[in-house]
Amino acid sequence: MQYELAKKLKDAGFPHKCTDEAPHSCCDHCHYAHEGCNDLTGYLCDPPLEELIEMCSNDFFSIQKDSGVKEGIGWTACNSRFNEYYGFTPSEAVANLWLAINKK
Repeated sequence: MQYELAKKLKDAGFPHKCTDEAPHSCCDHCHYAHEGCNDLTGYLCDPPLEELIEMCSNDFFSIQKDSGVKEGIGWTACNSRFNEYYGFTPSEAVANLWLAINKK
């Protein structure tokens, strides 16, 4: 997941599950706010795909791999009203769906 999308999730209130341990022990993919950051406030963890789907609740309908929908975009997540949200990875597509559901 790209840093900018992970930051949007955190800023929108998605549960951030980093621990006080080294960043790579809290999840498979962590981002640093800036290089050399030793402060956990600088870490953003990518949530697992399963967690993203679960947090979308009943608004999640499907995820599919697309070819040619948009240049370079490979995945589409659909909500229960068949609105489409795109991403380079399945997690990015579902993260964009979650952001749309939780828009304030």
